[in-house]
Amino acid sequence: LNNRGNYLERLGRLDEAARDYEECLAGRLEVLGEAHPHTLITLGNVANLAMARKDFAAAEAHFRRAIEISRRERGESHSETLILENNFAHCYGQQERLD
Repeated sequence: LNNRGNYLERLGRLDEAARDYEECLAGRLEVLGEAHPHTLITLGNVANLAMARKDFAAAEAHFRRAIEISRRERGESHSETLILENNFAHCYGQQERLD
């Protein structure tokens, strides 16, 4: 589901991608828990897709959640944490919130 969501997103089929990402995230949360690397990848994808759809409030909430979990579980200097923080900064840039 995560991979299919990614392909659908690349094809511009954002509503379908959102459904796949959300279903995948729900399953991963249930089976793997929120701290599992695969769950965090999907949560990051949900945040990125929300940003692509210009739903910045949702994107910000998802990024904050993913970053908090990644910092706690992986550490502040882990590459995946830094990627999430970079994507979150991009979200601010998309909104011209440059400060």
